[in-house]
Amino acid sequence: MKILTKKNKFKVVKTLAVTLAMGATVLFTSCDSSSENLENAKEDVYEAKEDLNEAQKEYAEEVKQFRAEAERKINENERKLSEINAKIKNSENELNEDNEKQIVVLEQRNKDLKIKMAEYEPKSRENWSSFRAEFKRDLDRLGTSLKDFTIED
Repeated sequence: MKILTKKNKFKVVKTLAVTLAMGATVLFTSCDSSSENLENAKEDVYEAKEDLNEAQKEYAEEVKQFRAEAERKINENERKLSEINAKIKNSENELNEDNEKQIVVLEQRNKDLKIKMAEYEPKSRENWSSFRAEFKRDLDRLGTSLKDFTIED
């Protein structure tokens, strides 16, 4: 058995104190780091939720605005169709029967678009983008057909 001298005792105590201090530093640092990581993760989740909420609000507003614009155009189409129908009735053109058939087709397309918009429920951004592009194309084509429709007296 080795006898500890004062000098050796001091070295052992000093080494032990340094080791304990280093261990405590590592322990507290890792605890701080873990709690810091937890706080950072909580903050990241909160920010992600905020971003998601903001994106959902923007998406809902985009859908709302598109619906309002589509409704305005559909109503404008209905007005134009009524005007064309009145012109056909007041015209003595031999093509009136053909014109009336064409108008019935255009009226049905307009009604179909109105129903399609009313029944559409946006499920995802990709789905919405696809629907919006197709709907806009169909509505624009109908508008062009109405604009190009002529009745000769």
